[in-house]
Amino acid sequence: MTQMNNQPIPTGLAPLDDALGGGLRPGTLTVIAGRPGMGATSLALQIGECIAGTMRKKGWLYTGGSAELNPADVLGSLLRYRDSGTRLPFIICDSPHWSAAMIERALAGKPVSCVVIDELLRLAPNRPERYDCPSAAYPAMAQELKHLARVLHVPVLCNVRLGRFVEEREDPHPTLADLTYSCPLGEAVDTVLLLYRDGYYDPKKRGTPERTQITVSQRHGGEKAVFCRWNGALTWYS
Repeated sequence: MTQMNNQPIPTGLAPLDDALGGGLRPGTLTVIAGRPGMGATSLALQIGECIAGTMRKKGWLYTGGSAELNPADVLGSLLRYRDSGTRLPFIICDSPHWSAAMIERALAGKPVSCVVIDELLRLAPNRPERYDCPSAAYPAMAQELKHLARVLHVPVLCNVRLGRFVEEREDPHPTLADLTYSCPLGEAVDTVLLLYRDGYYDPKKRGTPERTQITVSQRHGGEKAVFCRWNGALTWYS
C-alpha cells in the first residue's frame, strides 16, 4: 500500500472498519467527539498507531503545549511505548497555538502516515484576527484541516470535547446535534465518531474490559453504532 492511493486504511478495530467501509481514507477529516475522560485521545492514538504500522511511516501528533499533557510520559496511551522501549509511532509536536497552515509547512515533503490533533481547542485558525471569538473560527478550522488532509494525502483525526449539557439530560448518549452545539464545524468533516462508555456514568458498569459504543456518522453513509471494549488499565480498545 502506498500513501498516494485512495484505498481505506484499517483502524485496527474490525467493527469500526466495517462501518467505515474498510477504514479511513487518505485526504479525509475525522472528528472524534466525547466528554472529557471518555477515551477520545486513546482512540485517536490507537487508530493513528495502526495507520502508521500499515503505511510504515510515523504519524504526526499535535498536543498543543497543554499544561495538562506531557507527551513524553503522561499520555496514558503512549506509556506502554516508554515502558517497553518500543519506538513511538508518532512524531510529537508540543508547541502551542499552531495552525493548520503551520502544520502544512512543517510537514511539507516529509513522509507521514496521518495527522492526529489531540484537541481542536489547542489549535489556532490560520487567520485568528478574523474572528471575534474562538467558536466563530471552528468551521474555518475544519476546512483548514480538511485542506491539510488533501495536501498531505493522509487521514487527519481531530478530537473535540462535548459540553457538560450532555450529562444533564436523561439519555447522555452523544448525538451530532451535541457536536454542532459544542463545536460547530460545518460541512468539512467526512466522518464523526461519537464515544459513549457505560461505566463513565454508571459506576456499577465499570470494569475491565468495559463496553463502549462508537456512533459512526459519515457524510454520505448515515449513522451506524458499533461496539467495542475499553481496557482502562491499558488505555486500549479491543
